Amino acid sequence: MRKILLALISAVSIQSSYASYKDESSTIDNSEKSIAIENSVIDIGSDHSIAMGGAQISGSDRSVAMGRAYILKDSGHSFAANSSTIETLSRYSFAAGLSNIGKLSHDSLAMGRSNIGEESYASLAMGEANIGSNSEFSVALAGGSIKDNSGFSIAIGWRSIIESRANSAFAIGESAVVHKAYGMALGASAISSHTNAIAIGANAKTDRKDSVSFGDSYNIINNKQLTNIADGTEDHDAATYGQLKGLEAKIDNSTLAMNSVTSSVADAKASEQAAAQSAQEAADSVTKANTSQLAAERSAQEAADSATKANTSQLAAEQSAQEAADSATKANTSQLAAAQSEQEAADSATKANISQLAAERSAQ
Repeated sequence: MRKILLALISAVSIQSSYASYKDESSTIDNSEKSIAIENSVIDIGSDHSIAMGGAQISGSDRSVAMGRAYILKDSGHSFAANSSTIETLSRYSFAAGLSNIGKLSHDSLAMGRSNIGEESYASLAMGEANIGSNSEFSVALAGGSIKDNSGFSIAIGWRSIIESRANSAFAIGESAVVHKAYGMALGASAISSHTNAIAIGANAKTDRKDSVSFGDSYNIINNKQLTNIADGTEDHDAATYGQLKGLEAKIDNSTLAMNSVTSSVADAKASEQAAAQSAQEAADSVTKANTSQLAAERSAQEAADSATKANTSQLAAEQSAQEAADSATKANTSQLAAAQSEQEAADSATKANISQLAAERSAQ
């Protein structure tokens, strides 16, 4: 501590000159207004820098390295302590406590056995945290981890993770994990596995993109209620349970009214059907009456035809009787004629007998 204080006093005293200060165990190579003590090294191009306790500054002006820390080339205006490293082209950075800042990660801070990878500029890692490469503008705290190509992300909590290529993501809570871009996992073991999806609460898990989950569709014991929210007023607002109950009551009333209307419609339809049935029955009756009338007319015609036939038969019978009577008359006439002829014959025979007798008498 005494040596450090002496070095600081010396640094103040040499600011008005181009001289540098180093002890016998340290090295300064063409770097103006710099201080190196306790086996430290300041290489060329590291003006206005301080290295102590076995630290090394290489080509980085206006920097401070303490306790076997390293600041590499073109990382000026930086601070490294406690065996930490700031790699090349990482200006304006701070590393302490066994931490590392990769190259091209300027404007970054790593503390407490943390790591910031290459080209992850403007990032912060503290408390055994890790930020991978190409994850710029990111924050990892308290054991959080952001993997490669996941810029603009935040991971806070032991074993919280932003997976690769999950940019603009946020994970907070022990073992909270985000797998896709624009995702959020808030709570212990919360997991966002889909793009632009949010898992809220312990053990919550997303099951689709562009969604918010408060539980787990595969394990409903992890589901949660969303409480103390205002009634929805716009088309895309969420409705509260109170609104749904009111809507249910309205639906019940509407259902009753609809049932009444349905009943009236059914009654009207039944009446209509009954009227149609009555009309059909009347039409059937008319048809039957017409059929009966036709049958009656047909029977009357048939009776008339029968009467005509009977009259014709009677006339024929009368004619036959007349003919029979005429035949009988003719037979009688013939019989009389025959009798007359027979009488005449008998008369003739009598006459002949008389004549014969007369002749015989004459002959005697």
